[in-house]
Amino acid sequence: LSLSALVQTLLTPLLAVTGSGTPTAVAARLAGPDTQDPVAILVTLASLASWLLAVPAAMWSVGISPIGRVASVALRPRWSLLLRCLVPAAVVLAVIEAVSLGLSVWGQPGAELGRPAGFDAGLALWSVLIVVLLVPLQAAGEEVVFRGVLLQSLGAWIKNPIIPIVVPTLIFASLHVYDVWGLAQVAVLGVLSGWLAWRTGGLEAAISLHIVNNLAVYLLLASGITGATAQAAGAAGPLSLVITTIGLLGYAWAAVAIFDRGSWARWSSAHGTSAPERTPAR
Repeated sequence: LSLSALVQTLLTPLLAVTGSGTPTAVAARLAGPDTQDPVAILVTLASLASWLLAVPAAMWSVGISPIGRVASVALRPRWSLLLRCLVPAAVVLAVIEAVSLGLSVWGQPGAELGRPAGFDAGLALWSVLIVVLLVPLQAAGEEVVFRGVLLQSLGAWIKNPIIPIVVPTLIFASLHVYDVWGLAQVAVLGVLSGWLAWRTGGLEAAISLHIVNNLAVYLLLASGITGATAQAAGAAGPLSLVITTIGLLGYAWAAVAIFDRGSWARWSSAHGTSAPERTPAR
């Protein structure tokens, strides 16, 4: 967290150069980053991405090794599982966004999709570039902290997985500035990500979902097609929660099916090392 704060502090002068430098204005720009404000997007994502460095540094400083244990029972990221989970994540998030857009138009007679007044395509493209480069690191950093360090730390003391899954989810949700429906959606994402980490013995399925979810949100906002370029605290609702929950449950089912058909171990051995990955039957 100190490293994240340091990165944000070092980058904050960019906000002052590109806009109002008052503490209130800077806080407002970081509280709800606008894709028409690529500097705020950069500062926000870079500070969260720094968690990928902060966690290994913290583990090294207290003598916890191997560092890869936070990623999975294989003591390293299982890249093949992560890449395979990107496909169902992309399909599910595309369906969720399409259905949500369709219902928002259908539910408001006369409403039309379109970019807001003053939309700057150049600023949007800068935001897209930053998002594509940093969101994978930002999403992975958050998963390493919430579904890695916190879940594993609690799980080392509490056998039942419910508390180790729920507690980090509550902290995760509390860091988002949404209304109750938006926070509920974040909580659903957090609980399912925690369950997937427990069910698959690693963070890969959760990271894939988080990456695609954030890319979908930011890229849709950058397009301006919904008439908004920043997330609004009251943009969600009960129907949105239902749609998101059903979609994420579908992703969880697909991710577990991919895991079960693969050759990845779920549990580490009694000595703290991972069980060797099995060779698939031919």
